[in-house]
Amino acid sequence: MFKEISIQNLRGIKELKIDDFAQINLFLGKNNSCKTTVLEALYCAINPSNPSLLTNTNIIRGLLNTTKIENINKTSRFSMESLFYNLNTENPLQINSVFNFLELEQEKQNIIITALKDIISSSEKSSSSISTALIEIIKGLNFSFEIIKNKRKKEKFESIQILKEKEIFENKIDEKYLKYANQRNGFYLFSHIANDLINSDLKSKFDNILYQKKEKELIDNFKKLIPEVQAIKFLDAFYIDIGLPKLIRLESLGEGAKKFFVYICRLLGDESLKENSIILIDEIENGIYYDSQKILWKFLFNFAKEKKIQIFATTHSIDCIKAFVEIAEEESKKKEDLIRIFRLIKGEDNVFDISKYNLTSAKIILNEYNLEIR
Repeated sequence: MFKEISIQNLRGIKELKIDDFAQINLFLGKNNSCKTTVLEALYCAINPSNPSLLTNTNIIRGLLNTTKIENINKTSRFSMESLFYNLNTENPLQINSVFNFLELEQEKQNIIITALKDIISSSEKSSSSISTALIEIIKGLNFSFEIIKNKRKKEKFESIQILKEKEIFENKIDEKYLKYANQRNGFYLFSHIANDLINSDLKSKFDNILYQKKEKELIDNFKKLIPEVQAIKFLDAFYIDIGLPKLIRLESLGEGAKKFFVYICRLLGDESLKENSIILIDEIENGIYYDSQKILWKFLFNFAKEKKIQIFATTHSIDCIKAFVEIAEEESKKKEDLIRIFRLIKGEDNVFDISKYNLTSAKIILNEYNLEIR
C-alpha cells in the first residue's frame, strides 16, 4: 500500500508531499485545491511503465476528445502540455512514492516525466510576403523511473509515448518492468463514471459477477440502498426488478443509485483486484444523499478490509466527511490507523498547507468546530 507520495510540476502542483497514508484515505479541499491531481499522481504511480495512464486522466477531464479526428494532433499536444505546471514543458514532472507490500518489504519509486519535442516550420502570410519561422512543439513524453527495494536493490526503466500523425498515440513500454507491474494494480472511478451505463467495460464486470456466482452479493448490497430490488438484468441496458409488472431501467432510480451500482459492479466484478490493489474515487459524494453515503462508505470499508486493498477518495462536502467518520468509528474499534483525512489548502504562490487527521482528531474537529470546506 502507498505510504507517501511527493509531486512536482504536475498540473497545478508546483511541489507537494503527503505522507502517513492509511488503508482508507479521504482528501478534502475547495475547488482547485488539486485533490484530483493527487489522485492522478497516485494513478500514474500504480504502473509508471504505462504512459496511457496520464493520457487517460486528460480524457477523463475532457481535455482530449478522441472523436474529433481532424483536430486530434493539436488537441493531443495541448493535453500533454496541460500536464505540466504553468504549461512549462521545460521543467520535468516528478512523482516519487513509497509503497509497502508487507511490513518488511518496502519499495521506493521515482518517476521523471519529460517532454519530447520537435522543430517544425510555420509560415505567416502578410500582404507583401510570406515569412517562415521554426517553432518547437511537444511530440511525446518520456517516462524515466527507478525502483529501490528495501533501500538496497535499484533498477531503472524507461517508457515513451509518441504522438503520431495518423494515429493517436504510440506507447513503447519497458518490458523489464512487467515483473513489478504484476505485483499491484488498481483503477480510477471518476466523478462522471455513471453517465454511461451502456458500455462494454461495465457489462463485462456484470458478466463476471454472474460467472462467479456473485449475483446475490451484488443484489444484497444494492438492496441496502434500494430495498425493493429483487433482480438485476442486462438486456439492451441494465434493468431492475422491483416487484412491478415490468422491469424498469436502472437510470430511472436516480443518480445516486446509478453511481452506487457502478461502484459495486466495478469492485465485485474485477478479477484483477488482489491484495495491495489501489482504488481511486474522485468526488465520491456527487449525486448521493447523506444517508446513502453512509451505506456506500460501509460497503467500501468492508470491501477494503476483506480484500486488503487501499482506497483514496476526494470530496468537498461536509456531509460526506461526517458519513466517512461515522462509518470509520464503527469499523475502527480495534484499528485506529484504518483511516486518514487530508485537508489541502492552496495558498499564495501555490504553496500547500496540508492538515492530517486520524479518527480521533477528525471527530474532535467535526464535533467542536464543525469544519466546513466548501
